[in-house]
Order: sequence, then structure tokens, then C-alpha cells
Amino acid sequence: MLFIVFMVLTVLVLIDTIQKISSTTIDDPATEVHGRIVSLQFANDRSATWVVSGTWALEINYDINGIIPESLKSFSVSLTTISVDGLDKERYDLSEFNTSKISYDNESHISTFEGELNMVTPDKKLHIVNGSFTLFEREVVIITLDPSITRNYFGVTPIYGVER
Repeated sequence: MLFIVFMVLTVLVLIDTIQKISSTTIDDPATEVHGRIVSLQFANDRSATWVVSGTWALEINYDINGIIPESLKSFSVSLTTISVDGLDKERYDLSEFNTSKISYDNESHISTFEGELNMVTPDKKLHIVNGSFTLFEREVVIITLDPSITRNYFGVTPIYGVER
């Protein structure tokens, strides 16, 4: 009896999923992905420097099949950094990513965007920073910023995030 109930529930979930897929249109190839930043940052000597948390959101225009990224509509990252000793806490905003190059790997399904972005520091100063972000299967993002500018803010390692 329990098996029959399980099978009925499975079929209902499958029907619901198929209905959602069939009602999806590709008229607007833009897709928004967003999630949480969860990252531990390191210095050149491999010592942990910052715990970084926050949110990220991207809106990407894909080709007509919804697979290959063609342009970036929006980029927004809010970060909170806490020193590993817990004594310092700062907030940063990353935005206005101006893409100079987009690449996509068909085998790994990895999209990489390179360009410049705005970084607002806690003292409200605006910095133009070279950077890139890599999106794995639309579920994991790796943000890499020019360490010559961001070393004192985030260490020298990339910032990692996951899709919600």
C-alpha cells in the first residue's frame, strides 16, 4: 500500500514538472540567477584573512536555445567581510559589470565573463576594478577581482557563491 501511495505521488510530481516545462517559453532568453556568497579569503602566505558572506544576482541574455550566454543585463553583489579574528566588519557593493569578453565551454557548461566593474568600499569610494566571474551550470559563481586593488579588502583569492 505504501508503495502505491509513493508511486502516485511520484507521478503527480512528474506531471507538475512536465506542465511547468511545457508552459515555459523562450521568448525572453534572459535568465536571472542569484544566490548566497559563502567564502573564506586568503592572503599570499595562505593564511585566512576574511570570511565573506552576502548575496549575488545576475541577469544574463542567452541564445535562443537558452544555453550560450550572449550578454549580461545586470550584475549585483553585496558583500559583508569579517576578519578571521572577528574584530573588523565591512560592507562592499559590486555592480555595473561592463563585459569585454564572454566565453562558454560546451563540454563543461561553464560561462566566463571578463570586464570591469564598480566596487563601492565602506568609505563610499568608487573603484573601477578589473575582474571576471565564472558561472558553473548556473549554480556556482566564482568572482575574481584584481588583487592589486582588492588585496586589502578580500585577500588574493576568488569569492565563491552558490545559487539558492
